[in-house]
Amino acid sequence: MKLKIEGWIEVGLFPDNAKHLLRNAVFCYKADAFNEGLLMSYLGFLVIIKNRIMTADKPSLFIQQNWDKLLNVIAHEDKWFQYLLVIYQ
Repeated sequence: MKLKIEGWIEVGLFPDNAKHLLRNAVFCYKADAFNEGLLMSYLGFLVIIKNRIMTADKPSLFIQQNWDKLLNVIAHEDKWFQYLLVIYQ
């Protein structure tokens, strides 16, 4: 059985790594591995947010130096997740 979210993943303009994480989340949910599915979907959406920030234009209220710092931090695979966690707290 194909879920609605599976169709949404396929037609969405998401990076390939985010689609992969979201497909794995669906697979986990179907296998009743709900905690793992939640983790995969959370990571998938964080990857989507990261990608959208990286491809966005600088907001008018952002200072260029702060925008460049943000882009530099989230460009590093080992730092971006920790940085997003700090932002959301």
